[in-house]
Amino acid sequence: KINLTNLKREPIKYHLKFVEKILRHRRPSNLTVHQETKRNLNLDYLNYYWTRGNFPTNTFHKNTKPYFVDIYGIHCAVGFMIKSEGVGNLVRKIKEENNYLLIKELKNKYPEIVLWSQDNGFTMKELSWIQPTYPPQQQDMLPIGNGGGVDGHVNIMKANPEASILYMAGNFTSIDGFAANSIVGWDGDNWMNFGTGVDGEIFDIHFHNNKLHISGDFKIHGEENFANIAYWENNTWVKLQDGDSGVIYKMETYQEQLYIGGGFESLDGDDFSFLAYYDEQTLSWSNSSIVLENGELINLPGIFSVNDTVWTLAVFDDRLFVGGQFDELHPDVNHPNVINHEVSSLAAWFGYLWLAVEENNMEYINKLQPVGDSLFLFGPMDIVNYLLYSEPMQIYHDGEIEIPFSNSAPFWILDENKPPLVYGYLYHNEEHYIYGNIIPSWTVNGGGLDNLNGIQDGCFDAPVLAAAVFKGNIYFAGDFTEAFDVPLNGLAYSSWGVSPVNIEAHSNQNLDVNYYLSNKQLIIESQINSLDCILRIYSLTGQLVEKYDLNENAREVIINLSDLHDGMYVFHFMNSEYQQSEILSLF
Repeated sequence: KINLTNLKREPIKYHLKFVEKILRHRRPSNLTVHQETKRNLNLDYLNYYWTRGNFPTNTFHKNTKPYFVDIYGIHCAVGFMIKSEGVGNLVRKIKEENNYLLIKELKNKYPEIVLWSQDNGFTMKELSWIQPTYPPQQQDMLPIGNGGGVDGHVNIMKANPEASILYMAGNFTSIDGFAANSIVGWDGDNWMNFGTGVDGEIFDIHFHNNKLHISGDFKIHGEENFANIAYWENNTWVKLQDGDSGVIYKMETYQEQLYIGGGFESLDGDDFSFLAYYDEQTLSWSNSSIVLENGELINLPGIFSVNDTVWTLAVFDDRLFVGGQFDELHPDVNHPNVINHEVSSLAAWFGYLWLAVEENNMEYINKLQPVGDSLFLFGPMDIVNYLLYSEPMQIYHDGEIEIPFSNSAPFWILDENKPPLVYGYLYHNEEHYIYGNIIPSWTVNGGGLDNLNGIQDGCFDAPVLAAAVFKGNIYFAGDFTEAFDVPLNGLAYSSWGVSPVNIEAHSNQNLDVNYYLSNKQLIIESQINSLDCILRIYSLTGQLVEKYDLNENAREVIINLSDLHDGMYVFHFMNSEYQQSEILSLF
């Protein structure tokens, strides 16, 4: 377990300590004796580096910017290793030309660093692990309601289709002092009940046929038998099955029918293996499909089933994808015309038959999320040795499984007593986020939430179990007691990165450009058909901070300067015929 209090005190040291631990226990395949020796020597250098605790000072940029060498001559960890191996010329070259780039960016500009990594027994991915970014961008965090928190836990948050109510469900009897049994609504100002709720735990909220559905492991409040799935109609909960069936973790609408997956093996007293759909014509549960037999189509039960728990469902590419902890389809069906595919925790249903899906290497899949033209797959981390032999995030795209770039470094876990998982996905202000029991290793004191672009990460002191975007804010629920040093009680919301707009306009007739400064976004606009100039940004003491070669067949270029500290900078524009400097303020 990684203690976030310690991370805040010595964040870079703890990051490097755990990365060294990983690299000591793993090896790229087929290392030579020479490479093995060099690798071990450099890990000794890394150990000396983080033990000494003398790290670069971020002088000009916000603390999310890496410095290869700072103005005092202090090297980053990778720079220190390269310099210690006697390749000081490469270090000086990077410092003078591209001092603030990530390792993943440097490898494209300096083939020498790739050659160095190969000769010293490292992969470029491993060097990226060594180089952290720094504390997440500060966010304003506010308690939900009166800050009373919840007397149990929230598993899921979801807004209704009209985005007027945010539903929160889990296992609790009150939230913010408001009596509610495992489900409650929030309109942005007030709490609302849904009858007397349920007794037990809700794992999913879903809207099907314009009705609110809930599923989990529960009884309708006051009733004797388990329901585990129900919908809200005429101010009452209506059961969709009766009896102790087993947990229903996930619901999804596919081809206008309601599909469910979970740990159940029966529904309404009939046998069902972890999957089923509700037949709207017979008003009963089914797992059957059509099969050709003796020249005729027959309806054969058991085809839509697997041999172990289903954790997640998602509709993507006109198919219903099923994720969980199974390795066999339709285990009780033996028919010559029923196709059997090898599966590993992931399968695709096409309405009446299973389709083959490329094998993935996850131990199990706990979450599927369609994102644009891809399907995100989330699974567990290896928590025994902190080694990632199975990736906790993969992408299904064009029929193939890919490892996303954002997963170029491992995740730590916030709480070793909880599954080391990503619990969900968010899209907010044109950024992609995942949340859960995670600390991305590239942010040395963030936790609970990760931006897939590596910026605006969370800083929660415990897992985020549920989250949703509602009325322009991100709402969070979890075990946390603080976030960004704000005391909280497991429930919070934030506008998350929204800032006011302040536009400052400038013009340079000699360079044929106009430029506009909006907060920390610089918009450069050509007065002719293309841009052809160089922009250098200096501190007031003359230190080069950024350089941009603007040779574009474009009328406009937008440069994000949000990683620079507030203050005054010299903006120096130059082309082959003219140059001009101007002092601009960044706030």
